[in-house]
Amino acid sequence: MKAYLEEGSLILQAETAEEDRHLATLCAAVEESLGGDPDVVPRTSTPG
Repeated sequence: MKAYLEEGSLILQAETAEEDRHLATLCAAVEESLGGDPDVVPRTSTPG
């Protein structure tokens, strides 16, 4: 998994399908804990 900052946003990039599933779970938990904050925008892609 890669993590970096881009224009003030933390980007977590999955490198495998398993990591992608974990990121989806993490994004859902963060969004729920923030009450559906629109600034939390999960962007997923299928690892190539």
